[in-house]
Amino acid sequence: MDVETDKAAVTIPAPKGGKVLALKGGVGDIVNVGDVVIVIDDGSGETAEFLELSLNNAAGASLGAQSVLRIEIADGTGINNRPVSIAGGSQTVSGGVTVTLDGSRSNDPDGDLLNYQWTQITGNPVVLNNANSATATFTAPAVTSDTILRFELAVLDTGGLDSTSTTSITIRKPGKSGGGGGSIGPLMLLVLVGALLGARLRLFEWMLFDNRLLAIRTR
Repeated sequence: MDVETDKAAVTIPAPKGGKVLALKGGVGDIVNVGDVVIVIDDGSGETAEFLELSLNNAAGASLGAQSVLRIEIADGTGINNRPVSIAGGSQTVSGGVTVTLDGSRSNDPDGDLLNYQWTQITGNPVVLNNANSATATFTAPAVTSDTILRFELAVLDTGGLDSTSTTSITIRKPGKSGGGGGSIGPLMLLVLVGALLGARLRLFEWMLFDNRLLAIRTR
């Protein structure tokens, strides 16, 4: 900030960081000595501070009654940080079930209260219940093939900053299971063959005749 007098122009250094709470006047405006021009919140937990410039005239000329320019640095909450949106992990469900979208892990570094908004961005349209809360629900639609629905969670803090994240829900087609279908695997087939052979061998008795092993059918 430059302060012009009839003798010199001086520069007042600004704080290293902070948030401007109030700015009175614009570029080129004339303010009176003693007016509060700008209020800055530096975010520190201390008492209110200020920068002050006192004017004097080395030549001995008189000054007005107010010869001090003061810049207030208010104590307050400081710089607002962006919240973190967490829409939760992906899920795989069947049609007709109730699906819960859980964004309760979303948070704000400053501890601000959050506003929530769930929005569907792809897939078969569904009706979202409690879309403006941390946890929303919907009923998975019936599908004829595996279908992916994607949802976005936007969170907004009290300072006006927001962030978004997404999650996906896969809906399985009817009759599909995670076990791979019901076909007979190699191990089961081997067990069945062994059982059949065992049953067949039990129909014979064995005897040794002339150094040869003979099978004799039994009743």
